[in-house]
Amino acid sequence: MGEVDRIDAALLPSGGCPVCGSAAIAGASRSPPNLYAEKIAATLGCDEVSLIEAVPNARCGGCGVWYKPRWFKPGVLAALFERGVPTHPKGWDAGSRRFSKRSFLAECDAYRLALAAHDAVEIARHRRGLVSILESITRVAGTALATDLVAAIRQGDGERLLRRAAELPEDFGEPAAFRRFSGFSAAALWNWMVEQLGAIDRYAEVGCPLWGQLARVANAGITATHLLRPEANYWGSGCRAGGSHCREALLERAPVALLDWSDRGRGRFDAIGAYQYLDHLEDPVGFVGECFEAAPALLLILDGVDEPTAIQHRTGWNDDAIGWLGRRFGKHVHADFDAIRESGNRAWLLADA
Repeated sequence: MGEVDRIDAALLPSGGCPVCGSAAIAGASRSPPNLYAEKIAATLGCDEVSLIEAVPNARCGGCGVWYKPRWFKPGVLAALFERGVPTHPKGWDAGSRRFSKRSFLAECDAYRLALAAHDAVEIARHRRGLVSILESITRVAGTALATDLVAAIRQGDGERLLRRAAELPEDFGEPAAFRRFSGFSAAALWNWMVEQLGAIDRYAEVGCPLWGQLARVANAGITATHLLRPEANYWGSGCRAGGSHCREALLERAPVALLDWSDRGRGRFDAIGAYQYLDHLEDPVGFVGECFEAAPALLLILDGVDEPTAIQHRTGWNDDAIGWLGRRFGKHVHADFDAIRESGNRAWLLADA
Protein backbone atom coordinates (compact mmCIF):
# COMPACT_ATOMS: atom_id res chain seq x y z
CA MET A 1 0.00 0.00 0.00
CA GLY A 2 1.43 3.35 -1.03
CA GLU A 3 1.62 6.50 1.07
CA VAL A 4 -1.50 8.08 -0.44
CA ASP A 5 -3.47 4.88 0.15
CA ARG A 6 -2.30 4.64 3.77
CA ILE A 7 -3.40 8.21 4.46
CA ASP A 8 -6.72 7.69 2.70
CA ALA A 9 -7.38 4.52 4.72
CA ALA A 10 -6.89 6.48 7.95
CA LEU A 11 -9.55 9.08 7.10
CA LEU A 12 -13.33 9.12 7.12
CA PRO A 13 -15.23 10.27 3.99
CA SER A 14 -15.66 14.02 3.56
CA GLY A 15 -18.52 15.50 5.53
CA GLY A 16 -20.19 18.79 6.34
CA CYS A 17 -19.64 21.08 9.27
CA PRO A 18 -19.71 19.13 12.58
CA VAL A 19 -21.24 22.17 14.29
CA CYS A 20 -24.21 23.16 12.13
CA GLY A 21 -24.06 20.81 9.14
CA SER A 22 -23.70 23.55 6.50
CA ALA A 23 -21.32 23.45 3.57
CA ALA A 24 -17.93 25.15 3.45
CA ILE A 25 -17.37 28.55 1.87
CA ALA A 26 -13.56 28.43 2.01
CA GLY A 27 -11.08 25.60 2.21
CA ALA A 28 -7.58 24.27 1.66
CA SER A 29 -6.15 26.08 4.70
CA ARG A 30 -3.21 23.95 5.83
CA SER A 31 -2.51 23.07 9.44
CA PRO A 32 0.96 23.97 10.75
CA PRO A 33 3.45 21.14 11.31
CA ASN A 34 3.56 20.11 14.96
CA LEU A 35 4.11 17.22 17.37
CA TYR A 36 0.73 15.64 16.63
CA ALA A 37 1.15 15.69 12.86
CA GLU A 38 4.59 14.20 13.38
CA LYS A 39 3.23 11.35 15.53
CA ILE A 40 0.28 10.54 13.25
CA ALA A 41 2.59 10.50 10.23
CA ALA A 42 4.97 8.13 12.02
CA THR A 43 2.06 5.83 12.92
CA LEU A 44 0.83 5.76 9.32
CA GLY A 45 4.31 5.52 7.83
CA CYS A 46 3.87 8.62 5.70
CA ASP A 47 5.45 12.04 5.22
CA GLU A 48 4.20 14.74 7.62
CA VAL A 49 3.68 17.29 4.83
CA SER A 50 1.66 14.80 2.78
CA LEU A 51 -0.53 14.10 5.80
CA ILE A 52 -1.14 17.80 6.46
CA GLU A 53 -2.09 18.39 2.82
CA ALA A 54 -4.60 15.52 2.96
CA VAL A 55 -6.43 16.99 5.99
CA PRO A 56 -7.07 20.67 5.15
CA ASN A 57 -9.26 23.11 7.07
CA ALA A 58 -12.44 24.57 5.61
CA ARG A 59 -14.62 27.39 6.91
CA CYS A 60 -18.33 26.81 7.38
CA GLY A 61 -20.74 29.13 5.59
CA GLY A 62 -23.38 28.68 8.28
CA CYS A 63 -21.73 29.14 11.68
CA GLY A 64 -18.27 30.42 10.71
CA VAL A 65 -16.31 27.65 12.41
CA TRP A 66 -13.20 26.19 10.79
CA TYR A 67 -13.32 22.41 10.51
CA LYS A 68 -11.72 19.46 8.75
CA PRO A 69 -14.06 17.96 6.13
CA ARG A 70 -11.95 14.79 6.27
CA TRP A 71 -11.30 13.57 9.80
CA PHE A 72 -9.44 10.64 11.30
CA LYS A 73 -10.95 7.27 12.02
CA PRO A 74 -11.27 6.36 15.73
CA GLY A 75 -8.39 3.89 15.57
CA VAL A 76 -5.98 6.61 14.42
CA LEU A 77 -7.06 8.91 17.25
CA ALA A 78 -6.69 6.08 19.76
CA ALA A 79 -3.15 5.40 18.55
CA LEU A 80 -2.30 9.10 18.85
CA PHE A 81 -3.46 9.51 22.46
CA GLU A 82 -2.65 6.03 23.73
CA ARG A 83 0.82 5.65 22.22
CA GLY A 84 1.90 8.71 20.22
CA VAL A 85 1.30 11.43 22.83
CA PRO A 86 -0.23 9.64 25.85
CA THR A 87 0.57 12.47 28.29
CA HIS A 88 -0.65 16.04 27.87
CA PRO A 89 2.60 18.05 27.56
CA LYS A 90 1.22 21.50 28.36
CA GLY A 91 -0.91 20.24 31.22
CA TRP A 92 2.02 18.63 33.03
CA ASP A 93 4.28 21.61 32.31
CA ALA A 94 1.93 24.07 34.04
CA GLY A 95 3.51 24.75 37.41
CA SER A 96 6.33 22.25 36.82
CA ARG A 97 10.01 22.49 37.75
CA ARG A 98 10.86 22.46 34.07
CA PHE A 99 10.58 26.25 34.13
CA SER A 100 14.09 26.97 35.46
CA LYS A 101 17.50 27.95 34.17
CA ARG A 102 18.88 24.55 35.09
CA SER A 103 16.24 22.79 32.98
CA PHE A 104 16.73 25.22 30.11
CA LEU A 105 20.50 24.58 30.01
CA ALA A 106 19.93 20.83 30.16
CA GLU A 107 17.57 21.06 27.20
CA CYS A 108 20.13 23.17 25.32
CA ASP A 109 22.61 20.31 25.74
CA ALA A 110 20.05 17.77 24.57
CA TYR A 111 19.30 19.95 21.56
CA ARG A 112 23.00 20.09 20.64
CA LEU A 113 23.20 16.29 20.78
CA ALA A 114 20.13 15.97 18.56
CA LEU A 115 21.66 18.40 16.06
CA ALA A 116 24.92 16.45 16.01
CA ALA A 117 23.01 13.20 15.46
CA HIS A 118 20.81 14.75 12.74
CA ASP A 119 17.80 13.38 14.64
CA ALA A 120 14.93 15.33 13.06
CA VAL A 121 12.32 14.19 15.57
CA GLU A 122 14.41 15.17 18.60
CA ILE A 123 15.52 18.41 16.96
CA ALA A 124 11.90 19.43 16.44
CA ARG A 125 10.94 18.41 19.99
CA HIS A 126 13.71 20.40 21.67
CA ARG A 127 13.18 23.36 19.39
CA ARG A 128 9.54 23.56 20.50
CA GLY A 129 10.47 23.07 24.15
CA LEU A 130 13.18 25.71 24.26
CA VAL A 131 11.07 28.36 22.54
CA SER A 132 8.15 27.67 24.86
CA ILE A 133 10.37 28.24 27.91
CA LEU A 134 11.76 31.50 26.51
CA GLU A 135 8.26 32.78 25.71
CA SER A 136 7.37 32.39 29.39
CA ILE A 137 10.35 34.26 30.90
CA THR A 138 8.90 37.71 31.52
CA ARG A 139 12.24 39.02 32.82
CA VAL A 140 13.86 38.83 29.38
CA ALA A 141 10.83 39.39 27.16
CA GLY A 142 11.58 41.83 24.34
CA THR A 143 15.32 41.99 25.04
CA ALA A 144 18.15 41.46 22.56
CA LEU A 145 19.12 38.36 24.54
CA ALA A 146 15.72 36.75 24.04
CA THR A 147 15.76 37.61 20.33
CA ASP A 148 19.23 36.12 19.85
CA LEU A 149 18.36 32.96 21.79
CA VAL A 150 15.28 32.34 19.66
CA ALA A 151 17.33 32.96 16.51
CA ALA A 152 19.98 30.46 17.66
CA ILE A 153 17.27 27.86 18.33
CA ARG A 154 15.58 28.38 14.96
CA GLN A 155 18.93 28.32 13.11
CA GLY A 156 20.20 25.23 14.90
CA ASP A 157 23.25 27.02 16.29
CA GLY A 158 23.83 24.98 19.45
CA GLU A 159 27.10 26.64 20.43
CA ARG A 160 25.70 30.16 20.27
CA LEU A 161 22.59 29.02 22.08
CA LEU A 162 24.50 27.59 25.03
CA ARG A 163 26.82 30.60 25.21
CA ARG A 164 23.98 33.13 25.31
CA ALA A 165 21.84 30.96 27.61
CA ALA A 166 24.46 31.40 30.33
CA GLU A 167 23.42 35.08 30.43
CA LEU A 168 19.85 34.26 31.50
CA PRO A 169 18.94 35.23 35.08
CA GLU A 170 19.36 32.49 37.67
CA ASP A 171 15.77 33.01 38.82
CA PHE A 172 13.21 33.05 36.01
CA GLY A 173 10.52 34.42 38.31
CA GLU A 174 6.86 33.68 37.70
CA PRO A 175 6.10 32.37 34.19
CA ALA A 176 4.09 34.59 31.86
CA ALA A 177 0.36 34.27 32.38
CA PHE A 178 -1.72 32.05 30.10
CA ARG A 179 1.30 30.36 28.57
CA ARG A 180 2.73 26.88 28.81
CA PHE A 181 4.18 27.02 32.32
CA SER A 182 1.36 28.93 33.98
CA GLY A 183 -1.67 27.50 32.23
CA PHE A 184 -4.97 29.21 32.98
CA SER A 185 -4.72 29.53 36.76
CA ALA A 186 -4.38 33.32 36.95
CA ALA A 187 -6.57 34.98 39.57
CA ALA A 188 -7.38 37.71 37.04
CA LEU A 189 -9.34 35.22 34.94
CA TRP A 190 -11.41 34.13 37.93
CA ASN A 191 -12.04 37.71 38.99
CA TRP A 192 -13.25 38.59 35.49
CA MET A 193 -15.66 35.66 35.52
CA VAL A 194 -17.00 36.70 38.93
CA GLU A 195 -17.53 40.24 37.63
CA GLN A 196 -19.85 38.85 34.96
CA LEU A 197 -21.65 36.18 37.02
CA GLY A 198 -21.52 37.24 40.64
CA ALA A 199 -20.32 34.90 43.39
CA ILE A 200 -19.25 31.43 42.23
CA ASP A 201 -19.61 28.86 45.00
CA ARG A 202 -19.60 25.64 42.95
CA TYR A 203 -17.21 25.45 40.02
CA ALA A 204 -16.22 22.59 37.69
CA GLU A 205 -13.81 21.98 34.84
CA VAL A 206 -13.70 19.36 32.11
CA GLY A 207 -10.57 18.43 30.15
CA CYS A 208 -7.06 18.75 31.57
CA PRO A 209 -7.22 18.82 35.40
CA LEU A 210 -3.80 20.43 35.89
CA TRP A 211 -3.72 23.77 34.07
CA GLY A 212 -6.92 25.54 35.07
CA GLN A 213 -8.47 27.17 38.13
CA LEU A 214 -9.33 24.00 40.08
CA ALA A 215 -6.41 23.78 42.50
CA ARG A 216 -6.28 27.52 43.18
CA VAL A 217 -9.98 28.00 43.93
CA ALA A 218 -10.24 24.73 45.90
CA ASN A 219 -7.41 25.89 48.16
CA ALA A 220 -9.31 29.16 48.60
CA GLY A 221 -12.30 27.27 50.01
CA ILE A 222 -14.51 27.17 46.89
CA THR A 223 -16.13 23.84 45.98
CA ALA A 224 -14.24 22.68 42.89
CA THR A 225 -14.93 19.56 40.83
CA HIS A 226 -13.12 17.88 37.96
CA LEU A 227 -15.49 16.21 35.51
CA LEU A 228 -14.06 13.15 33.75
CA ARG A 229 -15.47 12.97 30.24
CA PRO A 230 -14.25 10.33 27.77
CA GLU A 231 -13.38 11.65 24.30
CA ALA A 232 -11.54 9.77 21.56
CA ASN A 233 -9.53 12.81 20.51
CA TYR A 234 -8.20 13.65 23.98
CA TRP A 235 -5.95 12.36 26.73
CA GLY A 236 -7.22 9.63 29.02
CA SER A 237 -5.95 6.83 31.25
CA GLY A 238 -2.42 7.05 29.82
CA CYS A 239 -1.86 10.65 30.93
CA ARG A 240 0.76 9.85 33.56
CA ALA A 241 4.04 11.28 34.78
CA GLY A 242 6.25 10.04 37.60
CA GLY A 243 3.93 7.08 38.09
CA SER A 244 0.85 9.24 38.75
CA HIS A 245 -2.20 9.96 36.65
CA CYS A 246 -2.98 13.65 36.10
CA ARG A 247 -6.06 13.41 38.34
CA GLU A 248 -3.93 11.95 41.11
CA ALA A 249 -1.50 14.82 40.69
CA LEU A 250 -4.39 17.28 41.01
CA LEU A 251 -5.47 15.75 44.32
CA GLU A 252 -1.94 16.20 45.64
CA ARG A 253 -2.29 19.94 45.03
CA ALA A 254 -5.79 20.62 46.36
CA PRO A 255 -9.02 19.08 47.75
CA VAL A 256 -10.85 18.83 44.43
CA ALA A 257 -13.90 16.58 44.02
CA LEU A 258 -13.93 14.03 41.16
CA LEU A 259 -17.09 13.26 39.23
CA ASP A 260 -17.88 11.30 36.08
CA TRP A 261 -19.41 13.28 33.23
CA SER A 262 -22.52 11.11 33.35
CA ASP A 263 -23.12 12.36 36.92
CA ARG A 264 -22.56 16.06 36.14
CA GLY A 265 -26.20 16.92 36.82
CA ARG A 266 -25.76 16.04 40.47
CA GLY A 267 -23.35 18.94 40.88
CA ARG A 268 -25.53 21.82 39.62
CA PHE A 269 -22.58 24.13 39.27
CA ASP A 270 -22.52 27.90 38.99
CA ALA A 271 -20.07 27.66 36.09
CA ILE A 272 -18.07 25.11 34.09
CA GLY A 273 -14.68 25.79 32.50
CA ALA A 274 -13.42 24.03 29.36
CA TYR A 275 -9.93 25.20 28.38
CA GLN A 276 -8.57 24.35 24.92
CA TYR A 277 -11.05 21.49 24.84
CA LEU A 278 -13.95 22.38 22.53
CA ASP A 279 -11.79 22.18 19.40
CA HIS A 280 -10.97 18.52 20.07
CA LEU A 281 -14.57 17.28 20.20
CA GLU A 282 -16.48 15.19 17.69
CA ASP A 283 -19.79 16.79 18.75
CA PRO A 284 -19.03 20.25 20.20
CA VAL A 285 -22.64 21.45 20.13
CA GLY A 286 -23.83 18.36 22.00
CA PHE A 287 -21.12 18.93 24.60
CA VAL A 288 -22.10 22.56 25.14
CA GLY A 289 -25.74 21.56 25.54
CA GLU A 290 -24.77 19.00 28.17
CA CYS A 291 -22.75 21.67 30.02
CA PHE A 292 -25.81 23.91 30.23
CA GLU A 293 -27.79 21.05 31.73
CA ALA A 294 -25.43 21.23 34.72
CA ALA A 295 -24.55 24.96 34.88
CA PRO A 296 -25.92 28.28 33.61
CA ALA A 297 -22.49 29.52 32.49
CA LEU A 298 -19.63 28.07 30.43
CA LEU A 299 -16.14 29.54 30.15
CA LEU A 300 -14.38 28.54 26.92
CA ILE A 301 -10.70 29.21 26.22
CA LEU A 302 -9.19 28.47 22.83
CA ASP A 303 -5.95 29.36 21.05
CA GLY A 304 -4.90 30.16 17.51
CA VAL A 305 -8.34 31.46 16.59
CA ASP A 306 -7.02 33.52 13.69
CA GLU A 307 -4.73 30.81 12.32
CA PRO A 308 -5.20 27.48 10.51
CA THR A 309 -6.41 24.88 12.98
CA ALA A 310 -3.78 22.38 14.14
CA ILE A 311 -4.12 18.84 12.88
CA GLN A 312 -5.29 17.41 16.24
CA HIS A 313 -8.22 19.87 16.34
CA ARG A 314 -11.50 18.87 14.73
CA THR A 315 -12.72 22.47 14.75
CA GLY A 316 -11.34 25.99 15.08
CA TRP A 317 -13.35 28.70 16.80
CA ASN A 318 -13.45 32.47 16.32
CA ASP A 319 -15.79 35.28 17.35
CA ASP A 320 -18.30 34.46 14.59
CA ALA A 321 -18.50 30.79 15.56
CA ILE A 322 -18.74 31.49 19.29
CA GLY A 323 -21.42 34.09 18.56
CA TRP A 324 -23.39 31.44 16.67
CA LEU A 325 -22.99 29.09 19.63
CA GLY A 326 -24.28 31.74 22.02
CA ARG A 327 -27.36 32.34 19.89
CA ARG A 328 -27.94 28.60 19.58
CA PHE A 329 -28.29 28.31 23.35
CA GLY A 330 -29.74 31.73 24.09
CA LYS A 331 -26.65 32.90 25.96
CA HIS A 332 -24.87 36.24 26.09
CA VAL A 333 -21.20 36.02 25.09
CA HIS A 334 -18.71 37.96 27.22
CA ALA A 335 -15.46 38.37 25.25
CA ASP A 336 -13.69 41.33 26.84
CA PHE A 337 -11.02 39.55 28.90
CA ASP A 338 -8.18 41.29 27.08
CA ALA A 339 -5.39 40.17 29.43
CA ILE A 340 -5.32 36.76 27.75
CA ARG A 341 -4.91 37.96 24.16
CA GLU A 342 -1.14 38.50 24.17
CA SER A 343 -0.67 34.79 24.85
CA GLY A 344 -2.51 33.88 21.64
CA ASN A 345 -5.51 32.57 23.57
CA ARG A 346 -9.05 33.94 23.78
CA ALA A 347 -11.67 33.61 26.50
CA TRP A 348 -15.43 33.57 25.96
CA LEU A 349 -17.94 33.32 28.80
CA LEU A 350 -21.38 32.14 27.70
CA ALA A 351 -23.96 33.06 30.33
CA ASP A 352 -27.51 34.23 30.86
CA ALA A 353 -28.03 37.90 30.01
